[in-house]
Amino acid sequence: MDSSTGCGANMVYPRKKVEVYRAVVFTALLFGSECWTLYRKHIKQLEQFYMCCLRKLAGIRWQDQVSNTRVLEMCGILGIEAFLLYNLSSVGSAT
Repeated sequence: MDSSTGCGANMVYPRKKVEVYRAVVFTALLFGSECWTLYRKHIKQLEQFYMCCLRKLAGIRWQDQVSNTRVLEMCGILGIEAFLLYNLSSVGSAT
């Protein structure tokens, strides 16, 4: 993968795509998640969908062999499991 693709620091447009993804798709995906009983199987399924979306937004093909951690770094976003843990730990706290 060259520097002209992906969510690199100099790429404004892909960063905007990620912002829209977080605002629309991610919000709809996790609506009501604080009430869910999540098992490892469910977290893996959410993670797969999440990473698939980020790779499409970043223009990364599976043949490029880019790790999930690298995709998250390139897009400047946390993994879905980290988000769920943060979201669930804040439930019931005063905001």
